[in-house]
Amino acid sequence: MTVKHLLACCVLALVVMLPAQADALGQQLATQAAMDALFSMSQVQPEGSERVEPPKGFGGAEADEEELIQYLAAQKRLGADLNAYGHLGTPLHHAIRSGLHDTARWLLKNGANPQLRVQGDGAQGSSPGPDAWGVAVSVSAWKLLDDMRRLPVYKALSADDQARAVWPYALDAADKTAMLLSKRIALPGFSTLPQLADAVLLHSLCTGQPRLAQAMLGQSDAPAQPAAVRRPGQPCVGVAAPGDAGKPAVPSLPLTEWKVIEERLQWPVLPFIAMQAQTPSQVTQWLAIGLRKPWSEPVAATQFVWGAMRAAPPASLALLHAMTPASLQAGLRDPAIMTAWLKLVADWPLNDLRWALTQVDAGQLAAKLEPVMNDWSYSKAAGREAKDSKDRIARWVLLTDRLATPLSAVPSKGFLYQVPIELWSRWLALGFVVDDAEWASWLAWSDPLPFEQAWPVIAKHQPAIAQRAVEWLVAPLSVGATQDLQTKRLSYGSDTFHYDQSFLRKAKFLLAQRAQAPRPRWLAGARAGTPLEPGVAFALAQNWVRMPSAALRAQVERAPLNCQARPSAALRRRLASGNLLAAENDRSYEGDVVQLIALPGESTCGWLVAGNTSGGRQFINEESFSEGVRRLTPCTDGSANAALWNEARSAWLPVTDMPEGGLIPVRLKAGGAVVFASTEVEYGTCGGKSGGVHLPHLAPDGALQLEPLGSGHPVFDALALQCDFRALSVCLGLTDASAHPVDALAEPSLMDKVWAKEKNAFLAAMDRLDRAALIQARADGLFPGWLDEALRRTSASPSLALPEKRQRIAWVFAQRAPRPAFAQETLDVLVPWLPTEDWGPVLSALRCTNRYALDRVAEQAQAKNLTALHRRIQAALATSCSAGKQG
Repeated sequence: MTVKHLLACCVLALVVMLPAQADALGQQLATQAAMDALFSMSQVQPEGSERVEPPKGFGGAEADEEELIQYLAAQKRLGADLNAYGHLGTPLHHAIRSGLHDTARWLLKNGANPQLRVQGDGAQGSSPGPDAWGVAVSVSAWKLLDDMRRLPVYKALSADDQARAVWPYALDAADKTAMLLSKRIALPGFSTLPQLADAVLLHSLCTGQPRLAQAMLGQSDAPAQPAAVRRPGQPCVGVAAPGDAGKPAVPSLPLTEWKVIEERLQWPVLPFIAMQAQTPSQVTQWLAIGLRKPWSEPVAATQFVWGAMRAAPPASLALLHAMTPASLQAGLRDPAIMTAWLKLVADWPLNDLRWALTQVDAGQLAAKLEPVMNDWSYSKAAGREAKDSKDRIARWVLLTDRLATPLSAVPSKGFLYQVPIELWSRWLALGFVVDDAEWASWLAWSDPLPFEQAWPVIAKHQPAIAQRAVEWLVAPLSVGATQDLQTKRLSYGSDTFHYDQSFLRKAKFLLAQRAQAPRPRWLAGARAGTPLEPGVAFALAQNWVRMPSAALRAQVERAPLNCQARPSAALRRRLASGNLLAAENDRSYEGDVVQLIALPGESTCGWLVAGNTSGGRQFINEESFSEGVRRLTPCTDGSANAALWNEARSAWLPVTDMPEGGLIPVRLKAGGAVVFASTEVEYGTCGGKSGGVHLPHLAPDGALQLEPLGSGHPVFDALALQCDFRALSVCLGLTDASAHPVDALAEPSLMDKVWAKEKNAFLAAMDRLDRAALIQARADGLFPGWLDEALRRTSASPSLALPEKRQRIAWVFAQRAPRPAFAQETLDVLVPWLPTEDWGPVLSALRCTNRYALDRVAEQAQAKNLTALHRRIQAALATSCSAGKQG
């Protein structure tokens, strides 16, 4: 074949390819326009989601359903995919959910697949997301469900598949399951769909539907006694208790039917229907109609207690009083029932609470005190926010009356914050022991009012605690050696705080009470600034702390890097390979920094690579098809990861206890070992994390361990006198808290500095398009910044023709490990000249990782009338990054 023939073939192939590519782009844009039109309708927009702008030619919130159908039909003619996913569902799913049933019928006639499932939103903890029939059931779209059941695709389903499609999505409401039964929809079989069959049977019993129960039990494969009904524990998990006391869920019990079911089950039915009771009179009626009382059957009696506790409060008490005392107390021996019982009764009327507590064995109560204290502290009537303080105390008195000595084995965590101070003396007299750590923290951080209220109890019952109260109170201000473990723990450090107004009031109170003064230690540097806070000045005036001299506040200096850096070829290759740090919980480590550090006993510098996950305010969209988007903005801690290069093993070894902040080598001016100060980390509106001090150790395998130091270590104490740990970077002379400017550099800067000669050789090879040299450079290790610079350098070259530029750009784009960084300045120089068909690698790299950059490129393309490029970018942005998520 001649060159002329080859050129002709290439041109022909291009002519064939471009229309196909244009069709694909048009289909993507039509699909996105259809989805945008659907979600711009106010009734379709998921609750909590961002408002979608309607596409050109569609009225959005102003449009009606007929206009929507017309617009969807127009986009279908342009190739729109009517089965595309957005907000976890297809257009058919969303049309059914939002009540646009004419739209749903149109979609079904125009290619929408009713068997596609919603992403997520399963039912009963095991079923997958619903298909179109399941969505119709979940929103009670019964007429539409009837229409869809006439579809050939539904009729072709087996009975099991029909049952699987609808029953799981009706189990949240009795009226839905009753409707399915009335429509004679296939029931789940016990032999083919055992879990679903059990769930429907229990639902029928727990919601008081004897006809559904009889239908399930009447199936040929129904077991003589289903295991689900005799399973110990809560019998009606997942079934909502009735909430409207004025409208009983089960207005009357058809005696004959329930007796037939009871005989068929060979098991009492009262444990299942108990939770539906609304009034004491209804309970009396139910207990008198001849159903089997389960008092003498341990498992059924336990089931009954669970059901009774879930009934409306007046009915609940009537049900529980109906039990024999022995059967009730036997049920309460179940640890799970005991915990739930003690939580439930906290809000009962006082007389009923007294009765409920007498049903509990004192030993069992003592064993449950830790969860009881926590549950009661948050209850409506006994909790810290209770409106009636006298009634609250009366409840805790009833609980206290049931306690028996000794209580020494009960965990004390929470006691000081949960149990009313008025009852502390009684609990302590019963032998309740509060750990020193709990006392110390409470005295240091409690509010002044409860502090003053509790002091007489502490002074009388805990004199050893009272003697150390001032010492613990001033510990967060203090630096220096101490023998008291709690004083040392509370001393100034990276996780201490000082609230001066609260501190001052408590300090004056203790002085008035003639509390024992501590042996004064040095005032921390963070509190020694001018003007002094009033509380700090008060502590100094009482000689509870001492002001350190200027010499004591200048003992620490930054340590020089006394080692030799020896970068190797193996190190370059590993740095270039990327993925140096493993991520935890799918969170990526950001801002990789490579740092030269001096290692204990080594003359050669160590190469440390470190990265952080972002902490602070997180913006999380939890999306559910049925409930919409829930926007969460929690404050989270970041985390750090680091590795040390081991030349002998050509491997990165993980660093133990790597702090988040940058590492600054420091030492005492008087001499001694070099340690690392870690700089503070800011979390924006979520506060921040103070810096710290870390002692490096080398493990036998060469890995680096950074031991956190605390109060009592000479360097730690000296630095605490000199610096505010919330601003260590400034104190040690840095303007950037994230890195040391001398021996820690962001990756691009370090690569350019250490391998400057190799970088220049690579760029020269790119200028010449010396493929052999480029291949060797790739084998030796290339970095994203170098590749970006090659792109910019090629774009700016006045001597290269367009085909020559495209050849070089194509070589760079072909690199995958690493790929170019595609910095914004690089993209900006490519937009004016790089042909549309060459942008594929850029779109692939950035479509799901940096959509902002692509938006900017699209704006530039539109401004420069680069229509083809603009359409291609828009199509890429319209494509979902993963199944079930809008792109």
